Amino acid sequence: MNIFKKAWQDVMGTKAYYSPGVTMLLGGTFGWNYKGKQAQLSKGYENKIVYAVVNVLVRKLVEAPILVSKVKSEKDLARVKSYNFAKGNDTGQFNIRFTKALEELDSHPLIDLLNNPNEYQTGIELRESFWFNYELTGDGFLFVERGASDPVFLHCLPSDRVSIKRVDGDWRKPITGYSFNTWDGKTVDLPFDDVMHLAKWSPNDPKNGGYSPMQAVGSAIAKNDQNDLAQGAAFKNGGTGTIISSDILVQDGKSYSKLEKTQVESIKRTVESEWQGASNNGRIHVTNGAIKVDKLGDTLIDLNAIAADDQDAVRIAAGWGVNSILIGDKSGGTENNVKVAEKQLVTNVVVSELRKFDMKFKTFSKKWYRGERLDVSHDLTEFAELAPDLALMKTTYGDAWYITGNEKRKLFAYDEDPDPNMNKYLVPNGLTPLDNVFADPFADTPNPNDVNQL
Repeated sequence: MNIFKKAWQDVMGTKAYYSPGVTMLLGGTFGWNYKGKQAQLSKGYENKIVYAVVNVLVRKLVEAPILVSKVKSEKDLARVKSYNFAKGNDTGQFNIRFTKALEELDSHPLIDLLNNPNEYQTGIELRESFWFNYELTGDGFLFVERGASDPVFLHCLPSDRVSIKRVDGDWRKPITGYSFNTWDGKTVDLPFDDVMHLAKWSPNDPKNGGYSPMQAVGSAIAKNDQNDLAQGAAFKNGGTGTIISSDILVQDGKSYSKLEKTQVESIKRTVESEWQGASNNGRIHVTNGAIKVDKLGDTLIDLNAIAADDQDAVRIAAGWGVNSILIGDKSGGTENNVKVAEKQLVTNVVVSELRKFDMKFKTFSKKWYRGERLDVSHDLTEFAELAPDLALMKTTYGDAWYITGNEKRKLFAYDEDPDPNMNKYLVPNGLTPLDNVFADPFADTPNPNDVNQL
């Protein structure tokens, strides 16, 4: 055994792994780990903030349609794949490069597969399932069923049921395949070429898959869950803990300071049925007994539970690169700020994720239709957040004679016009040389630039 391998085994033998769903108190703070895919898909998604954040992100990820195109220029395609939409109002340049690099296909078996991947899902449902798995667990899996060679069905595999197989179980060696745990307890081996695995980068053991954002913001999720319980209990109980006891009563020269057991039970039933709960909030209660009520703890406002909820939203949303304004955070949520947040989400998160998917899927599907030089990519121009300023583009390119009509149409994402005149340069007419403007109309010698005099 070499030194490196032994050192790694020593680390793995001593590394602490916390069970999903277990809360630990470390130094007075929550320590929470959603290390298991099952906990990430179920327990994590039950949190209201995680639910809202991932929904916002997945809705954006499925907004752009997938195009199947024939590659015309690998050089231009490389620039299309690396185009920076965040740099300014140059979406028109992207449109020109796209048409130079690719020729979009109207029909192809791959288009049919992406639109109708299997017998129980539409194309958008498959993509939703893939992105939910990917964003919640850090891993997304697509499995293809093939006939003789070409694909027949495409499925999204739940991330918590897929295991990665490597040579000798060594993470330093290539992946040889995958295994899938069925719902009836069976294990099915899947060939490497039939599974597309998209994973987020992970600092942990690579054979365990991608790194879920819930592991990074797990303590905030756990605290928020506890905050929800505290707010609910506080609302039911008036915001504080309460002790009900007998008050000292003097009657006929005798002091009574203790309630009988039957009286305690009766009061308890009355409190539970008529005092506690949202439906009893604000109700007036009357008693003829000598009862003393003492409040314990702080009110809901004193605990800053509501403010803590807003802080949790900011921290949890940041784990996915989402601005909390997009999930209802009212602090600074002006119309302009919302638009900025939406554009930042698309340019900083969504575009990069879709490009990663496109490159992975192209590699995954290249063996299906050999020799066709196909490209699969999302149409990023469909995002309203990336739409160019048409008035500015018209001002910039409208009178540019050095651009043909069809090139202008490409700038605005229109199809080419078959009219051959649209591929010609239309030079403006009626311009006069400067010499003619200042020529003396009464001069004896003819002006050599005046064709009428010549």
